[in-house]
Amino acid sequence: MRLSHAFLTTALVSLCACGSDDEGDPETGKISGTVTADGTALVGATVSLDSKSVQTGPDGSYTFDGVKVGSATVAAQAHWYDGAEKLVDVAAGETATADFVLEVAALDVTTADANLYQAYSSSFDWTSDAVSLSLVTQPTQGALELAIYHRNPALYANPSGESQVTPSTLPAMGTGSSFDFVVSGTSDQALDQSNIFNDLASTGIDNAAIDNVFHWEPAIDFLLDWNFTDATPLYVAGLAVRAQKWGGSSILPTQRIERAYLHNDELWVEIVFEGFVDLDASITDSNGDGYREVFAPIAANHIGAAVLTQLNSYATATKTTLELGGILERNLDELYSQTNPGLVSATGVPYHHAELGSVEYPFAVIAHAGVGVVNVFLVEP
Repeated sequence: MRLSHAFLTTALVSLCACGSDDEGDPETGKISGTVTADGTALVGATVSLDSKSVQTGPDGSYTFDGVKVGSATVAAQAHWYDGAEKLVDVAAGETATADFVLEVAALDVTTADANLYQAYSSSFDWTSDAVSLSLVTQPTQGALELAIYHRNPALYANPSGESQVTPSTLPAMGTGSSFDFVVSGTSDQALDQSNIFNDLASTGIDNAAIDNVFHWEPAIDFLLDWNFTDATPLYVAGLAVRAQKWGGSSILPTQRIERAYLHNDELWVEIVFEGFVDLDASITDSNGDGYREVFAPIAANHIGAAVLTQLNSYATATKTTLELGGILERNLDELYSQTNPGLVSATGVPYHHAELGSVEYPFAVIAHAGVGVVNVFLVEP
């Protein structure tokens, strides 16, 4: 896990202070112990005593020196685990022991948090707001990564500086050939041009596929990590959609694949167009999100049976708290060069933000230091 410079500096200062307080004072003692979970040492867990804190070492151990004689409360916390406290008695010149066995935090969304999500999302604007609140309705990799990437204000790229682009033939509904996304170096189209629709309802995609919707970009990364060779045809199909400039020279892509759906052994995608590209009037903003979009299946020659199987697992396999935590942390690594994100707090630690209010039981809170944006995630069990 990547730790911020400020966090490491604080930890080191705390360690030095704990080792030197009241050294040699006969009226002090020590507190030491370990932090484990399921028989395994938790490295980097935070153990606190009053205003001091230390991080556990490679064996999960910690020590506080120079502790005043009497009763003391020690607390242990680790990301993705429930915190714990212990009351210990410290005797002069002796070492009191406080060992912690932490339990994995449960996934939960409180009624208050659900109500906050409904209220906040009704006016949320990803192009301008500095904090987002996302509700992940099922504990799958696909659902969590959809929340991380879809309409995340940390990833917003302002298109206002782009010149208007007018294709020689405007993309239009009823004319599949006008959606010309040719895979580089071939004559193959990325999409099945015979099945392009302006709205999701017209596609016939079933409710199960809609419930298991996922985001294109992290799903492609998942597939490339799984099997680069098998995933490459699908990857280059996505590049073909993104690379079509319609004769313009925009820096931003004129359109991109956002959400994706698995339906009857087909991979359907949502192609979202930027406002600076001219389209036929038959292409509308069918879902009211401020962007014009169309829906189509990826051409069958770009996706094999093994890839479909992997995507089904990606979209539907239930994950534990620890597995979801690992997935989120890997995504922070992926986004590091773009937004410098860091994990502020993890499951069950209450969070308050002036623009959002108080969240009782977040799954995670991420701060993107590079762009000044905070993401708060709720995950249903």
